[in-house]
Amino acid sequence: RRDKVKETHVLRNSIKVTRFPNGCVAAGGYHTAIISQSGILYTFGCGTFGQLGLGQNPHLHERGGKATFDRLHPTKITGFGSEYRAVQVSCGIQHTMVVGEDGKLWSFG
Repeated sequence: RRDKVKETHVLRNSIKVTRFPNGCVAAGGYHTAIISQSGILYTFGCGTFGQLGLGQNPHLHERGGKATFDRLHPTKITGFGSEYRAVQVSCGIQHTMVVGEDGKLWSFG
């Protein structure tokens, strides 16, 4: 029935995530983290508690002009891929943990 058709969202840019078999994609309570082939970390979703790793700069949404820490599309996390290569990621309800190629551990949220 037409009245039961669900709305579908498509990401603007696809990210290839097949390089690291363990931990290349992780989902938390309301956010997701992705590691690209080159070790770049991307996050998106709810960022109210800092779990996206984007710092404390709110983003102005296109609709409504409301400032928020949320991101609707994968956003590159500064430093990963250039200075550091991420190899594993895990998300909890309000945090994200990332392991670098050198064994260092980062935590957001």
